[in-house]
Amino acid sequence: MSYYILDENKNTRKVSDEEFLEWNSRNTEARRIALDELGGMTISTVFLGLDYSWDGSGVVFETMVFAKGSPLDQYQERYTTHEEALAGHAKAVSMVREERKA
Repeated sequence: MSYYILDENKNTRKVSDEEFLEWNSRNTEARRIALDELGGMTISTVFLGLDYSWDGSGVVFETMVFAKGSPLDQYQERYTTHEEALAGHAKAVSMVREERKA
């Protein structure tokens, strides 16, 4: 498994497991990329730090929707860059807003 940390510019850098554990214990706030709550639905985007890809491409960010009783509950997307994660978060927020209108 590959481990990553975020630098001061939100770029990812591959590191050893020891380096990841040290960074992870000191940077709990840096792991939260975005969080929105809309009418009982939560949209959360986080830095995972572990590569969840099958090909080693560095899929280390994740957006999830928590919306009990909604078709969007447990919606999930993963990304390789901070910019993709922010765009994906905005997309999930839009999806939740549309769901709430229906």
